[in-house]
Amino acid sequence: MVTMCATVYTMHNTRTRRSYIRANAHEMGSFIAKRYDVVNTAGTMWAHNGADEHTELGELPISLWSEIRNAEKTADFYVVKSYITPIAWFTEGAWVIPDVRYSSTTSRHQNIVRKALA
Repeated sequence: MVTMCATVYTMHNTRTRRSYIRANAHEMGSFIAKRYDVVNTAGTMWAHNGADEHTELGELPISLWSEIRNAEKTADFYVVKSYITPIAWFTEGAWVIPDVRYSSTTSRHQNIVRKALA
């Protein structure tokens, strides 16, 4: 049995104010699977419901830009980001995990998502 020891963390920026659950790497997957607003303790992996005014696309390939922009308009949009790059999103009842290779840290984040949704 895994004991969750996450804390609530409030993030402030110029565009939005969100409350996130702050979790360690081992806890992130379970919160993502439940589509909670969550950030890892290092602050490098984020996940939240709904689109920001303008979701940054980071290193997401240009070929996927229109897909995520359309997904942002759906009522059930949920996005997982590594740094500022969207690496997975939930829209219209289904997960999208692009088959894109990134840095070793972002690859680790992608694996957390894949394992959580397996």
